[in-house]
Amino acid sequence: MTLEIIETQNYKNTKQWLSYWVIVMIVHLLDDYFYWILYYLPYYHFMKFIFFVLLFHPKTQFAEHFYDAVFHKCYVNYQKYIYSSKRNPSFNY
Repeated sequence: MTLEIIETQNYKNTKQWLSYWVIVMIVHLLDDYFYWILYYLPYYHFMKFIFFVLLFHPKTQFAEHFYDAVFHKCYVNYQKYIYSSKRNPSFNY
């Protein structure tokens, strides 16, 4: 549902915040999974903090731009699988 709203052009301000939360959740999942590697990177937490500030700052609109540059392509490529599995719960990849 969130990806459907992001892809529509009717909600300009909503796209920024929904893109922000989608990116935050993906970063959180990757952070949990790869923390044992990321822990050893110098200044990792500081870089993550700067990234999140860029994401939510209203003047940069970075969440929207980052979503369009990275996740939009993935969404378009897998859109048919997302919607077919939503209608057919027994769908196997």
